[in-house]
Amino acid sequence: MAKKDNIAKDNGKSPTVPVSTLAKLFNLTSVRVQQLAADGIIQKSGRGRYDLWPSVRAYIAYLQERKVNQWDSETADPTEIKKQQLRRTKEEADKLELANARTRGELIPVEDVERAGQEIMAAIKNAILNDTVTDEVKDKCLKNLSGLKIKIKRLSEQG
Repeated sequence: MAKKDNIAKDNGKSPTVPVSTLAKLFNLTSVRVQQLAADGIIQKSGRGRYDLWPSVRAYIAYLQERKVNQWDSETADPTEIKKQQLRRTKEEADKLELANARTRGELIPVEDVERAGQEIMAAIKNAILNDTVTDEVKDKCLKNLSGLKIKIKRLSEQG
């Protein structure tokens, strides 16, 4: 009973407590409390003993400071942090959207477009140089063009 009265009264003197008491109070391990002391966050009053009230106040201040700077930001501007989170979320959504479109076959691979363009240009070049256009070349050009038109139309309807 005398011990309880001693803690309740703050006569300018703080009771000293063992590391295990602070560990229970802070919901930490004894090792972590000792690390906080080694880091200068809380002060030891003697071998394995800590001043209760200064330790509690110092630990609260440490937690408050840590909460403000939890993103390791020099400005600790919550608005900027939120903007960065939103940007990252949007980038992840865009990446997922592209992956889904690729899975559904809605994207035209660049290689297909390049190949079709090269074939069309080769056919045009041949027609110009030979001054003749065979039915085979016409069919090939029309097939490539109609395939591209269908894919482009499908994409434009979705976008």
